[in-house]
Amino acid sequence: MNKQDDNPVMDEVYATRKEISSRFGNDPKRYIEFIREMKRKASAAGLSFLAYCQMTGGMDLASPLT
Repeated sequence: MNKQDDNPVMDEVYATRKEISSRFGNDPKRYIEFIREMKRKASAAGLSFLAYCQMTGGMDLASPLT
């Protein structure tokens, strides 16, 4: 067995990546546009991107761009 095969932290990372990707129909362009929109919203609110993400608590991820 490979060390990478038995790593619960990386298993969680990969599962999260897969979940986020599926929210955007596995379309990187949709995901990138969503991130750009979040950055625009952060700027409009006078917040850093990180502060905006922390403030929204990831709620924006619940409703990706269509």
